[in-house]
Amino acid sequence: NKLLDLLKTAQDNEPTNASLYYAEGNVYLKFNDFEKAIAAYQKSAQIDPNYFWAYFSEGKAYYDQAVAIQEQANMESDDNKYLALLDKLDKSLESSISPLEIAFSKADDQELKAYVAELLKNVYFRFRDKSEEYKANYEKYNSFLQK
Repeated sequence: NKLLDLLKTAQDNEPTNASLYYAEGNVYLKFNDFEKAIAAYQKSAQIDPNYFWAYFSEGKAYYDQAVAIQEQANMESDDNKYLALLDKLDKSLESSISPLEIAFSKADDQELKAYVAELLKNVYFRFRDKSEEYKANYEKYNSFLQK
């Protein structure tokens, strides 16, 4: 909480410093306060629409949440609970797409761009049978990574 207080003070002093809101999001994520983390990442992106880390962190948070849900689903023996978890998993993955797409477009570093492409490829792979758009995006990122 002291760290959050320090970040709030810094944000009051530098309200246009997107990295302070990004840092706040990271703190909330460590505290498992997912909603506040997402809000902080979105605030960071609002302050600086070109700030790669805001979009990446939001998308990665949703992606990581989906991975955790998948692990939970793999352990579930009740079919109804399993299906509910899969629905939650899909929603989390779908929520990761937009911020990861923006992060991909803003990444200057090729290793970061490749990492984001790998995440997007994985997401689109899961949804490739849902629509031609998802399938095309899977192929786009798969092709990018093969180059």
